Formats: sequence, structure tokens, C-alpha cells
Amino acid sequence: MSNHSFIKEVIKEKPLDKRKLMIKIIMLIVAAVLFGVIAAVVFAYTRPAVEKSIETRKGPNSVNIAGGEEDEGVTPTPSRMPTPTPIPEVTPQEELEEASVEAPPEPAELGLPEYKKLYKDMKDISQNAEKSIVTVIGIKSEIDYFRDTYDNRGQRSGLIVANNGRELLVLTEYSVIDGVDKIQIAFPNGTTADAQYQKHDENSGLTIVKVLLEEVDAATMDSIITAPLGNSNKLTQGEPVIALGSPTGSSESIAFGSTTSVINKIAVWDTAYSLITTDILGVESGSGVLLNLDGEIVGIMAQNYSNENNTVTALAISPIRNLIQTLSNNGALYHLGIKGKEVTEDISNDTGIPQGIWIETSKQDSPAMRAGLMGGDVIIKLNDEEVRTIAEYNKELNACQVGTMVQVIVMRNGADGYEEIPFDVMVEAL
Repeated sequence: MSNHSFIKEVIKEKPLDKRKLMIKIIMLIVAAVLFGVIAAVVFAYTRPAVEKSIETRKGPNSVNIAGGEEDEGVTPTPSRMPTPTPIPEVTPQEELEEASVEAPPEPAELGLPEYKKLYKDMKDISQNAEKSIVTVIGIKSEIDYFRDTYDNRGQRSGLIVANNGRELLVLTEYSVIDGVDKIQIAFPNGTTADAQYQKHDENSGLTIVKVLLEEVDAATMDSIITAPLGNSNKLTQGEPVIALGSPTGSSESIAFGSTTSVINKIAVWDTAYSLITTDILGVESGSGVLLNLDGEIVGIMAQNYSNENNTVTALAISPIRNLIQTLSNNGALYHLGIKGKEVTEDISNDTGIPQGIWIETSKQDSPAMRAGLMGGDVIIKLNDEEVRTIAEYNKELNACQVGTMVQVIVMRNGADGYEEIPFDVMVEAL
């Protein structure tokens, strides 16, 4: 076997090229300087926009109004307090430039032309709603001292609230048709048609009368509309309103004014109505509707609730929408026969009376009286549902069926304080 010798190779490192290394270092320094210059230029140009964007996202500073209610012993957090902004000095030249800027013109005072246009605009707002207002005439035949027969006529404004495809349904006051021999409807275009009584509500004094469509000619149908009902819950104190119908006792009259209160309530059997009071002068026999400035009906005039000054007062439309619907459908009106007031949390804290419906009185021979409910009791549940407000009580009552027993739980004040007592009460229809 022969011996072989392998080639032995030694790898030497390449000698360092100082010249090339220097060039790379110089290029790196130049690139860094160039990047810094570009970054500085970009930052200088974009900084104002970025700062503006940040300020916009922050929103306005919080404001502390002097004299407001504050928590005692609490010191404002320094970080939340705005930093005072230094007032820049103004040079005489800048003062002259500011003085040369014209001040905004003074608002012009309202003169007769402006008032005339204002009232014309308000009259125009009412034109659409006027097409839904009719006059309801109750005719009663009577005999005088000479045994001659004559017609005694009473009239009130009415509101076309629905067209069921067979009849026009008109909302009006029950007093105008109570005990009459004949009912007529006078439409805005001057035509008349006979009407029939359908149903009324003793609480509100409202009723629905109906006119067969076949009794109304085509021209009259083209001249009328169904009432544009609005949302009275949005009405605020001091808001302008328009009284339409016969607020002054004369048919097809109009009056302008504003609301003086929208929070008053009147307790009636098993419910409560919200009242809208105004500064519009009316009469005791006045009737009609209240419009907002959108031309929508927000109230039905109810002068029996007016004060001694006979200013126009109305039932707010939103809380009585269900009532109008029930009357229009000839539906049943449920009742237990209690008149009550809401015991709010504040009242409860001040008086110790439990929250609920405080019974002021029970109606004579009503289901509530026969079941044993008494004045001073506080209704807290109806059919296992808590009731804290009249609206909640009314909603649960209307969900019941006539002739069924419902459980009413009340809190009654006794020698040891308020005690929970259940009652079974029969739901009846009026």
C-alpha cells in the first residue's frame, strides 16, 4: 500500500482596504444627515396640521360656572383645570387694523311689516290642519209657550281623526250631542251631513261621532284630511302655539300665543290627563285644537279645566291617543274606579308613603270600592306587575279582560306602619 500526501492549503484573510472602509463610513454619515434634514422639513410642515388635529380631538375645555352647585369639601383636580392663556401684546398698528374692521350690524327692530309677515306665516302653518276641523251641531227639538216646535242648536268644533273605509270618525265634546235628537257635521267647504253617535268617555268628556262616506260628496272628500296629530311630549314651556277651531266661541276662528305650562296633570277615574295651558284668551264655550309651529295638533281644547281667566287650556294629545283609538274602534273602556296620585321617590322620602299610586278616593259602587280598596291605600302592583306611575297602572289595566279578576296589591297604613295587603278586583267596562 503506497503512501499519499495531501495538499495542505492555508487560507489567509484578505488584507483590509482602508480606503473602501472610509468611503462607506462617509456615505453612512451623509445618509444620516440627509435623513435628519428630510425629517426636520417634514416635521416643520406637518406640525401645525397635527397640532390642530390633536386640539380638535380634545374637544372644548370644561367650564366651571360660578355659583353652581358643587360638592362640599371637594377641591377641583388641578390636571382638569384649564391653563390660563397669556394675552398677546397688541401693537398700535394691529389696534388700527382691528378698529378698521366693521362691527356687525345691529339687529333690526320688528316693525308693522315684520309683524304682519309673522302672523301671516303662522296663519299659513294652520291651513293644512284646518282641513281636518269641522263643526259638530247638536239639534234638539223643543216646544215653546205657544206650543210651537223649534230647534235648539248647540255646536262645538270637531276633529276628523280617522277614515275606516266606511265612515268618517269625528272627535268632539260629548256635551254638544248629549240628549239631542239629531247630529249634523258642517264641513269646511260649507256642506253638511248627518252623523251618528258611537261612543264617549265620561272622564275626558270626549266622544266619537261617525258620518257614512256615502253621505259625503266627492268635492267635500277632496277638501278634507285626517287630522295630523303631533307629539305633545316634545312641547315646552313658552313655545308658540296656535288655537284653531272656535277658541273664542265663533266657528272657524284662530288665535296665537304661547304655552304657560306643560306639566300640570288632572286626576280622573283610573287615569290622569296632562294639561297644556296657554296665554291665549278664550271663552268657557270655546273648543278646538292647539297646533305647534309644524302644523301638528298637540292638544284638544278642554275649557272645563281652564282657570278663572278663561285662557285656552287643552288635553295633551300624546297621552290620549289610545283613548281616541279605543273610542274610534268602539272598544271597551276598562275601569276599577279609583282616583289617585303618583307617589314619587322624592315624595316617598319626604312623607314615608311607599312609592306607587296613592288612592285619593274610590268611586261609589265601583269594583274597587266593592273589593275593599280605600282612600289612603297605595297601589304597588297590578297583576303581578309593579306600578309606580298612573301610566303604568293604566297600561296594566288596559291589558286586562272585562269580567276577569285581577289581583291588586296595596300598602295600607296601620298601627305598625304600612302593611302589604292583596285584593281581588273584578275588571268592568264603562
